[in-house]
Amino acid sequence: MADLLKTMASAARRARRRPLSTVLALPRLLVPSTPKPKRKRVASASPTARRKQSTVPPRPTPGSFLADTFTCPQGTLDYRFYTPKGSARRRMPLVVMLHGCSQSAPDFAAGTDMNRLADELGLLVLYPQQSPKANVGRCWNWHDPKNQARGRGEPAVIAALTRHAMSFGRANPARIYIAGISAGGTAAAIIGAAYPDLFAAVGVHSGLPPGNIRSLRSAMSVMPLGVV
Repeated sequence: MADLLKTMASAARRARRRPLSTVLALPRLLVPSTPKPKRKRVASASPTARRKQSTVPPRPTPGSFLADTFTCPQGTLDYRFYTPKGSARRRMPLVVMLHGCSQSAPDFAAGTDMNRLADELGLLVLYPQQSPKANVGRCWNWHDPKNQARGRGEPAVIAALTRHAMSFGRANPARIYIAGISAGGTAAAIIGAAYPDLFAAVGVHSGLPPGNIRSLRSAMSVMPLGVV
């Protein structure tokens, strides 16, 4: 009680010397102040943690032969992807290899010895693999009109898969190539012509140049001649 009287007397003396606003503040002086609640500090992620959250997955280990499946709106393909031995920091060329009929991606890699060449020259190699559901002989269906133009069918799937491989493989976008043998060679010629902005060059072995084939029957008739 004595403390309260002292506070009131002190406020009265100040009121005689100060404006009315000080007197009006007297009731607030008599009310015990309530401490403000402390704000909880939210720990922010460290710069290192933020970098980890924003980075894309690392390039596959040098010397690895990755097996995976890719899906886009135009379809799905299994594939193999080879990362050459050596530095993982280089921006390397990417070669897309299309196998022939009755082959698989591992068959084609072994038969061409392309992975060894990739180690020697510093190349990323992508091997798309045709599904037996799409073609019982694992041939690329280049003779079908829906697989002969940009933005649809097998060309669209392989182009999208190539961009996917470019991304996670950190490929040099100015040095993307496509090559193939037999049905894969013809498919490579068609895809290279449909996507000149993506592929810098095309390699064709035992295949046909793009032409006017619109059916399997007509394809069978021209293949022995080597012309379209």
